[in-house]
Amino acid sequence: MMKRLSFKKIIIFFLISAIVYLSLSIFWGIYQAQNISVVPIKDINSVSISADKVLSTETEITGEVKVDHFEAVSHINKEKVDEVLYIIIHKQPSFSSKSTFSINLDDVNDVDSINNIFIISGNIYTGEGAEQGYSLGDLKKITDQEVIWEQLVK
Repeated sequence: MMKRLSFKKIIIFFLISAIVYLSLSIFWGIYQAQNISVVPIKDINSVSISADKVLSTETEITGEVKVDHFEAVSHINKEKVDEVLYIIIHKQPSFSSKSTFSINLDDVNDVDSINNIFIISGNIYTGEGAEQGYSLGDLKKITDQEVIWEQLVK
């Protein structure tokens, strides 16, 4: 005959399971945040833009990047400086591999004034921890960048 587990043992089992799950989730999130990096330009396989001549807020930029088995494209920064839009693609550790990205320009101010779109790579960040960031003025100086769109005639 099977012995029945007491109610206290069942509750303790579920509490310990929940604590272990939450702890692992927190540590995984910290690990991902500490190991986020900018995708190198050489690892960008393809990029396409839905607009040929004129950009709009509906313009879509899609592409594919080379990531390892346990990495995924995490987020993409879009920074507009003067008449140039800089795109910075980030990757981070992940249990599933995601190598494609798709963004639109709906949150970019004054889209019609953009003359060039660059993808930036390399060591763009300065500082450590919460102080980590980059200067918009420094984006122009970064040598590891590639033009993906140019406005031919204004």
